[in-house]
Amino acid sequence: MNRYAEILIDMISNAVDRPFHYRIPPEMLNNVIPGVKVTVPFGRRRCLGYVLRVLDHTSVENLRDITAVNDPEPLLTAEQLALVHWLTMHCYCRKIDALHALLPASLRRGGNPLKIEMLELTAQARETDLNRAPAQQKAVRLLEEKGPLHRRELARLGISAAVIRSLEEKNLLRKSLVLSVPQRKTSEINSTVPRVLGEAQAECFNHICRAIEEPFPQRILLHGITASGKTEIYLQSIARCLELGKKALILVPEISLTPQMIEHFAGRFPGRIAVLHSRLRGAEKNRQWQMILSGEALVVLGARSAVFAPLTDIGLIVIDEEHETTYKQEEAPRYHARDVAWWRARRHRAVLLLGSATPSLESYYQASTGQSLLLSMKERVTPTQLPPVAVVDMRNELKEGHRHIFSRLLLS
Repeated sequence: MNRYAEILIDMISNAVDRPFHYRIPPEMLNNVIPGVKVTVPFGRRRCLGYVLRVLDHTSVENLRDITAVNDPEPLLTAEQLALVHWLTMHCYCRKIDALHALLPASLRRGGNPLKIEMLELTAQARETDLNRAPAQQKAVRLLEEKGPLHRRELARLGISAAVIRSLEEKNLLRKSLVLSVPQRKTSEINSTVPRVLGEAQAECFNHICRAIEEPFPQRILLHGITASGKTEIYLQSIARCLELGKKALILVPEISLTPQMIEHFAGRFPGRIAVLHSRLRGAEKNRQWQMILSGEALVVLGARSAVFAPLTDIGLIVIDEEHETTYKQEEAPRYHARDVAWWRARRHRAVLLLGSATPSLESYYQASTGQSLLLSMKERVTPTQLPPVAVVDMRNELKEGHRHIFSRLLLS
């Protein structure tokens, strides 16, 4: 029975920004699944596309076949495909713009796949006599010495495609998927221990923990003055989230994502954190992406675009300095990370924790009208006096003949 795929062509054009139907060749039936990247004929050329759905029936006639499956595994999860649709409707943007926002550019271009297909020997290969096939014997010997190799590497070593095909037909070779970017050997990270919470911190922390344990989504505004200890509450809330078998996503403004902050979070959750930001090179960003997809990373820390990380089983999403305008995307799709985070929180029945010393009007209004929970911390962790604040009307200064850029009160 024929099966069909609904495919979004990777082309920024209003004229083609809709799904197109293609027939799935019989040999690709097991590989063409939602979220996978494919090559298809489009007009007189071949184009990349993304499978949105697989169909048993279609009313479209004279369909063309999919040419190739570009990646052995899907690049997009079911949640991300649903998010593409939501962004398209919510931000009034093209589908392909929404999809591009979800994937690192290095993955979209296809130059750095998350996994590559390698060839390795089966157990039968080591017991098979290939004395009458010297070329096949050479291939087996190379794989015994070097381990799994890519087809291109075997070709470079003098092994032809015909020899590889013969070994596969004899069940002496099998395909395996390995990470295109191997695990990096990171330097030792100094583990850090939780600090003792103050009274106000502990009260806020307990409210957040109860919300994480509830089976429905909640939005919380943590309104704490500067140096009131919001970061420690984030860290301990994340730890509680992990204890419950859930995962956590933390967004911070790009300018705040310093090496010191990354080390601080990594020290609390060593080996379990992935970091996403614009300064990462393509290969390293792919490595972080793969950590998230595979479930190796339980915590994701990043700037605005990290809100699209393919994290599953989310229990807590934190947006630090939620009032910052950098959480708004200026190019299509023109989304606000806070809106996307709330969409994901509702889908996962998770807690969205918004932290700020100067909350946005929208968030403060929602908290003051009962649409979200308001938690306040009005004192610093260390008992230091806050600097005095005064409002000075500079118009009066000018009327009185004081034309300096600073007021007399400030100068005094």
